[in-house]
Amino acid sequence: MIQALSERGTLRIINRNQSLGRYEIPYSDFSTLFDLGDEAIGSWHMWKTEKRPHIFQVNSRWPKKTNGFWKKQDLGELDAGRFFVSTSSSIITLGTLLSELNRNHFYIMHLSYEGNERERLWNYARRNHLIGLSNSRVPNYWPSVEDQVRDQLDGVWIHQFDLFCKDMELGDIVLMLDGCSRLLGVAKVIENAARYSRRFSRAFFNHVRYVDWIITYDFDNAAILPYSLNKFTNTLSRVDEEKRYWKELTPVKINLAREERTTKNSEILRARRHDGGIESSDHRELKEWIADNPQSIGLFDVQNKKIEYVFPSGDRVDVVFELKNNRYVVVEIETSDALPGCYQALKYKTLKCAELGLPINSSNVQAKVVAWEFEPFIRNFCTRYGIMTHKKKLPSKSNQ
Repeated sequence: MIQALSERGTLRIINRNQSLGRYEIPYSDFSTLFDLGDEAIGSWHMWKTEKRPHIFQVNSRWPKKTNGFWKKQDLGELDAGRFFVSTSSSIITLGTLLSELNRNHFYIMHLSYEGNERERLWNYARRNHLIGLSNSRVPNYWPSVEDQVRDQLDGVWIHQFDLFCKDMELGDIVLMLDGCSRLLGVAKVIENAARYSRRFSRAFFNHVRYVDWIITYDFDNAAILPYSLNKFTNTLSRVDEEKRYWKELTPVKINLAREERTTKNSEILRARRHDGGIESSDHRELKEWIADNPQSIGLFDVQNKKIEYVFPSGDRVDVVFELKNNRYVVVEIETSDALPGCYQALKYKTLKCAELGLPINSSNVQAKVVAWEFEPFIRNFCTRYGIMTHKKKLPSKSNQ
């Protein structure tokens, strides 16, 4: 059993081995699954499987029996990896960290343009919470490339793209190296899928993943590894107990308290607010244009509209349209990066349903996201959660 305790708006999940750590999950992250205070739910249970670390399955038993049997309902699943709290000392080894995270593998990686610009690329990765991979022969998102593109690559590159875009998961640990004996940083992956965007390739790589840096070092003051890695020259490799480098790297010490734990959420917030809470002109103009032209996103029976609508929770959505027959559409506006708006649209749909007293999956409330572009993995996310997407760019911005 996994012990669950409620404390100050947080659900604390205690692991079987309490020496490993705990999960502290805000109530709000359960809102799309169920209401912890709902008296209709007699009991609920969470569990995780070894194959999917930090993925909690949630179900409930209702207090009344139906035809002599308890009624059970699968409420959903929650990825709780980002809420893990270690109980260990602030300085631990890589091996201990992997054990606490239920990981039997990690990744090692170089960042360079064929051996060049290492320092600049490392500084970009460190500052923007990114790791990346590119090859000039791969013109678009790796899972979508045609066979003829793959045929132009050798097996090493194919394997590395598969690792980066398909195998790497949320919560995986990546060691960023300079050469065979210097450690630049240790990161924890915070996305389950890689992104592809040409805008990254202008200064970095076009396949990227966002990470939280557990620890980083200045390029000129990198940590020296306890053992040289004997000519690790690939861009990316996966290391497990049966692979080379496991014994050499698991003793590496990591100071969990050294790095300021800035999450991608705060990075996104700063980017959206443009250093000081000021809305960008591109965002404002697109928002106002959509509000005045709802037909451009398939809405033809609008009764009312509200820009910057504020929910009782204090959350603010870009536009809310009221349609005939008590139907509503919440719309989030984005420009070059659509992903934050997709997550927000999902939240705002839930808030609008709650405000109206409707079930959170009610068809009377729809969520839409309008952005300049949508990468394939973002469209897949929106399809999975019933969010409608509209690619729009004002004529005055199209040539930029």
